[in-house]
Amino acid sequence: MQGTLRKSRQNPNEPTPIRGRPDPPDSLTPEARAVWPGLCDILDGIGVLTRADVFALHGLAEAYADMVEARQLCQDGQRGHGRYSDADRRFLAYLRVFGLTPADRSKVSVVTEPKRNKFADLIEMPSHDD
Repeated sequence: MQGTLRKSRQNPNEPTPIRGRPDPPDSLTPEARAVWPGLCDILDGIGVLTRADVFALHGLAEAYADMVEARQLCQDGQRGHGRYSDADRRFLAYLRVFGLTPADRSKVSVVTEPKRNKFADLIEMPSHDD
């Protein structure tokens, strides 16, 4: 089954954020801060990371860190199953936002750099009129 692209379903004013790696927020836990660079590598590598994604990336990093911590509690025989289940659910939701599951990958568009006018450099060249 394939969809049909219709102008009525397109947003001509859709914002196009600048591609790049957002700086980690100060509010990140140490565990989430530790996974931030790796997540940025993955997301930037597939072309879906922009500087505007800082809040979604924050959620992804924290959910992953919570999931790892809760899993460790379960393995140590402590109560952590509910916490693990919640973190796993949040982590999966953020994976879907970034298209990091096989089923969701086709729903996410890759951010490309804005195309530059080939003649823009000629217009912006400094004048040599001294």
